[in-house]
Amino acid sequence: MLSLKLQLSELQKIKEKDIGQLRQKIEDQSKNSIELNGQLEKLGQKQQELQQLLQEKIQQMEQLRNQKQLLDQQNENNQFEINNLNKQVQSLKDQLSKPKNTKQITDTILQLEKTDKDIQKNLSCTFCNKFIKQPVTIIPCGHSYCFECKKGYNKECFKCGPKLKIEAMYRNELLDDIIAMVKLIEQSINCMKQVTQK
Repeated sequence: MLSLKLQLSELQKIKEKDIGQLRQKIEDQSKNSIELNGQLEKLGQKQQELQQLLQEKIQQMEQLRNQKQLLDQQNENNQFEINNLNKQVQSLKDQLSKPKNTKQITDTILQLEKTDKDIQKNLSCTFCNKFIKQPVTIIPCGHSYCFECKKGYNKECFKCGPKLKIEAMYRNELLDDIIAMVKLIEQSINCMKQVTQK
């Protein structure tokens, strides 16, 4: 009988020990589960942040693509204008190469002066209204300013006002070429005037 009680007592101790170990395991797994849930939540937040960052980068790429298209279009337009000016200069050179008389030269001078005035109207700074120097062109409106007239394009386009947001600006070297053409036309006018005055 005593032996049976001892055995039962031993079995009870073993069960209590097993139950204690199981409780400890359950408690450890519960803590582990809480930690894993915390890590999952952090990973979820990180994923959302990365998705938002990716979306912002995609939008920036789209804006840059649009700006490039605008610049390409403007460069194409400027190149077209340069080609037209080259044709006009060549045409006038051809006319000058074989003048028949002074009247023909005088008529050509008048035509050149009119062309020169028309071109200069389009090549004046939107801010100071003088002949543009080192042109800077704004995107998207396309207005051009002298590099030194920073007030005209520093925060907003002087001509368009705050209603139009400046997306970009660039140093317009194609306009430099057009300006060089205009100066060439002016030199041609002066040379022809000297010829007619002799």
